[in-house]
Amino acid sequence: MAMRISFCGTSYPSDSADWKGVFLRHLLFALARREGLDLACWLPPGEIPAVARRFGRTDDADFLGRLLRSGGIAQALRRPNPRTLLAPVELLYRLHRAYRSEPRFDLHHVNWLQHALVLPDDGAPALVSALGTDMSLLSIPGMAAMLRRAFKRRRVVLAPNAPWMAERLNRLFGDVCEVTPVSFGIDQRWFDIERSIADDTPTWLVVSRVTKGKIGDLFDWAEPLFTDGRRKLVLIGPLQDDVAIPDWIDYRGAASAHDLATRWFPTATGIITLSRHPEGRPQLMLEAAASGLPIVASDLRAHLDFRAEGCPLDIVDTPGQFVDAVPRLEDRATNQATGAAMRAWALAGAGTWDDCAARYAALYDHLAGVGR
Repeated sequence: MAMRISFCGTSYPSDSADWKGVFLRHLLFALARREGLDLACWLPPGEIPAVARRFGRTDDADFLGRLLRSGGIAQALRRPNPRTLLAPVELLYRLHRAYRSEPRFDLHHVNWLQHALVLPDDGAPALVSALGTDMSLLSIPGMAAMLRRAFKRRRVVLAPNAPWMAERLNRLFGDVCEVTPVSFGIDQRWFDIERSIADDTPTWLVVSRVTKGKIGDLFDWAEPLFTDGRRKLVLIGPLQDDVAIPDWIDYRGAASAHDLATRWFPTATGIITLSRHPEGRPQLMLEAAASGLPIVASDLRAHLDFRAEGCPLDIVDTPGQFVDAVPRLEDRATNQATGAAMRAWALAGAGTWDDCAARYAALYDHLAGVGR
């Protein structure tokens, strides 16, 4: 008999061009390709696998879609206003009601920690994913205590998507649940990219939501290198903050994964990310590595975690280190060797989404106490 699994999340792409929560779509479709899983979803509007279904009220997806378009729960908590102040409360109420509408699940797969607060009192085990933004959530007074109470009622595996989060999660919850990091997978399209670096003008990419935290020191550190016409810096991503973009940067707005894979990544010299925003395990960096692109990154904990795992990215924490790293990686032989090493690391360390689904399925069996 198939294992009945609830799968919930508050971010999900509305179509093939939407970037929001695309990792959840990849994961859900990979899980649907496995035998023995009966998937029921509580997600914003968007395509789900034919073998899956939605649960809860029909207007729940519409509510989640409106919430996502307004910036999501993180935005509602970070910048509350009269329109969004009650959004987190309504979200949890709707999810609680959705769980109660179902007779029984064998296991709950919860994406983002806050959703675990309203897990039904049914004793079913839960796999709870934790992302980088969840680390900020844990700073809210009383949040850890509420989560501990929720975890105590069932068997729980808390699965951060990056190893660096495990220490804090073990300290807070290790006595009431298991903490097992699970790396997300990478879509096969990125491994299939064939690079062809331009000889004339090296082109570096920054692919990110444009916020002050995500941009970090980019504008200050990159200006000496990218204002003389010898190289080009292209910024791709939605403008989500009051950020003045310098005119020497080629800003292209948001782009779909298809555009990145077919237009930008094949001819790029490399990726730059000087983010200071709390990150879990940046999916864009995994995709860039799988594409064979060298990466120059800030000394963020998530980026240091990649290097600790053997990823050959360049970590820079001063303007001088940045100014040294970019020209060095423009050397064709160095660039190709680094790119090949990046791709090999991505394949061995993360693999595809089917590999990721297998990791989660093994934890499902572990929680349910079954063997397959």
